[in-house]
Amino acid sequence: MGTKDNSRPSSATSSRAALFILIIISFLFVMQELAFRLVFPVPEVMNFNRMEYSQLGFSGDTRYLQNASFTWASGPDGVENTHALNLYGFRDDDFCLKKKAGKERVLFIGDSFTEGFMASDGETIPGYFARLAAEDGSSIEALNMGVASSDMPEYLKLMRDAVPLFTPDDLIMVFYANDFPVPPFALGAALTPEYSSNFVPRVYYVVKNMLAGKVVARRWRAKPFPFFAAVPSPLNPLSNEEYAAKVRRF
Repeated sequence: MGTKDNSRPSSATSSRAALFILIIISFLFVMQELAFRLVFPVPEVMNFNRMEYSQLGFSGDTRYLQNASFTWASGPDGVENTHALNLYGFRDDDFCLKKKAGKERVLFIGDSFTEGFMASDGETIPGYFARLAAEDGSSIEALNMGVASSDMPEYLKLMRDAVPLFTPDDLIMVFYANDFPVPPFALGAALTPEYSSNFVPRVYYVVKNMLAGKVVARRWRAKPFPFFAAVPSPLNPLSNEEYAAKVRRF
């Protein structure tokens, strides 16, 4: 009598089990990727951020301000204002490299007057400009790249890097008296953009930033931190007598 061959059914069962495991792993990977993309946004340009154009350090972990927020308060008159920042650290909605169809893009660069200290989002210079343009029948996309306490060197560095990236139709630079006279400075090397990719797993960017000691941006705004730490503090420029004397002249 011949012996019965049980190898084929066993092999088929193993193949089905392997396929089932592969499907489960693939499903878990897809769900994990969707969850990471929902929770952890990534800017189109990884190394473009407000912090590269600011003279100030901020309290807390601030190596790049992404979806952060800060509070500016005036003790003598009891006024307080909170600014919500986008993925690039600027006070605006998230910027897209590609222009919105049918809209003229206007880029605003300046200091706290442009950023809009003590003004609501719609009352900033860029926000008000876009609203007046809409009332006049023009469709304007106004990008607010105001950086409080920045100066002429920072304006020019920001203009040098932001204009090629966001290709505005018009550029408006807002100056104030304390921007002059312009101190000697060197622009340094231009930004070499580091672009993110939708084809790279989001967990890669999250782990990469964590290992580099950078902030990992969440979809929601972080809890506000104080724009100025209390004097005396190295995080408050008014603790520097030379800077404080310059401010007092105005």
